[in-house]
Amino acid sequence: MIYASVDDDNNTCKICIEDSGTGTCDKQIDLLNNAPHYMVCDTNTTEQRHGLELLIVKQIIKGHHGKVRIDHSQYGGLKVVLIMPK
Repeated sequence: MIYASVDDDNNTCKICIEDSGTGTCDKQIDLLNNAPHYMVCDTNTTEQRHGLELLIVKQIIKGHHGKVRIDHSQYGGLKVVLIMPK
């Protein structure tokens, strides 16, 4: 399942997208929040992950003076919060 919410206060608008997927460990979340680009491409595994979409989202939000935060979701998967100034 995917859950979406919007929170509007005096200074910011927060768009929160969460899912009930398998999630990931704290180390990976730290990398997603802090690495300039997250990409795993290994021919020894069938799981190919590319973080280009996340990189593009981060660049767009930063261009609007906002922030992107990734964390554990209360539903078991990941939570991505886009924080935009008004």
